[in-house]
Amino acid sequence: MLSDEKWYRQYKKIGEVNFLGNIKPQIEHTKTNYIEMVLKYQPVDIRKWQKKINRLKTLKKIIKKEEENKIIRELYSLKIDETIAQCKLIILCRVTKNKVNSKKIEEFNNWQKILYPKPNENKFWWTLKQIRKLYTALCKDNNQKPDRNFLDQLPQKNFKIYNDEKISDKKILNAKKYVLSDLPTKKINSGKLLNAKEIQKYFREYLTILRLTDWQVKIDSTSLSISVDQEKKVIRVPENRKRSEQKIYKLLFHEIGIHVLRKINGEKQRLRLLSSGLNNYKIGEEGLAVFGENYFFNENSYDYHSLMAYISIGLCLGFDGQKRNFQEVYYLLQKIYFAFNKIKNKKNPEEISKKETMIKCIRTFRGTPGDIPGLCLWNDNIYFEGQRKIINLINKNPQELKRVLCGKYDPTNPLHRKALDLFDIE
Repeated sequence: MLSDEKWYRQYKKIGEVNFLGNIKPQIEHTKTNYIEMVLKYQPVDIRKWQKKINRLKTLKKIIKKEEENKIIRELYSLKIDETIAQCKLIILCRVTKNKVNSKKIEEFNNWQKILYPKPNENKFWWTLKQIRKLYTALCKDNNQKPDRNFLDQLPQKNFKIYNDEKISDKKILNAKKYVLSDLPTKKINSGKLLNAKEIQKYFREYLTILRLTDWQVKIDSTSLSISVDQEKKVIRVPENRKRSEQKIYKLLFHEIGIHVLRKINGEKQRLRLLSSGLNNYKIGEEGLAVFGENYFFNENSYDYHSLMAYISIGLCLGFDGQKRNFQEVYYLLQKIYFAFNKIKNKKNPEEISKKETMIKCIRTFRGTPGDIPGLCLWNDNIYFEGQRKIINLINKNPQELKRVLCGKYDPTNPLHRKALDLFDIE
């Protein structure tokens, strides 16, 4: 019987690598100004990571030599390349500004290309255009006039037509049936505000329905946001957290219904790698999760946060003609967040926008010193690019969604689909 058990055991013995889980940037203020800062990291044992890289390279050679099945060979070759790239980025992210040169930046970006989609200038201008549309629509909904000064400060340029994928209501409904058929559903009161204990109850009920009884949901006094730890099987809810019922239900769908359930289902498959994830599976998985949030809950639009992530990266890379560091990106992003919060009549819109901007900038610049114009992490492109790919899949191959929860693979990747067909996974 066809199996990848032998290679999976050897791969797991060397150890999976999570680049983002191994870097925890600490903000170091260089001046009294709130945003004049650099990102610092704990020292890394380079020899340890280099040893892991060498073991992975050896395993790759053995698999190429001994594995008879072409698809299994290719799956593990790509997965090992991806793991090596993560090791390399863990080593590279510890450099400081005075040790960075053009070769180091080029090396960092070359390893990024293996892990994340490369940012695109045309899509950057398109996302800015969508932010303008969202802002003016929000002003109209709230019977307020748009702030022309804010709109004039946003970078703008005539750009080539970007062929954005459209999707019909009928196809959205069919996709919803496929994806949500095995997930809990209920009527949502979008205006209902839940406190921490109520949020905890929602998570417990969702987990119970999915028979994930070995999971814990804890109310935590130190957490800043709701977090899901798949390895420890713990969900932490900040004790002062309040969220609308609709937002919590979206979070349940995204974190449990997609990420956790796909991992658990992957552990049941003969293709063992589906539990850890086939190479670059995250672009499809995050795309599916974000698409579901935006289209299964009656919003039918690109995710605001995905657009902001793409804009943040594009501003750093200088798609508008000026490469920027952490502080310079922060300055422009904070204006966008403030404008939206003000129109939404949020209390303390300036403080809220500062917090949102800080979170977005740390996500954009993690893995780098933060003070080098044009150098950032491309990871958060996967939300925008992934949703685009999922829409394309639904338009051209909607039947793939019938097995989309079977494990951690990218349903838009032809090699991944061939692998599932090879193992008769339906």
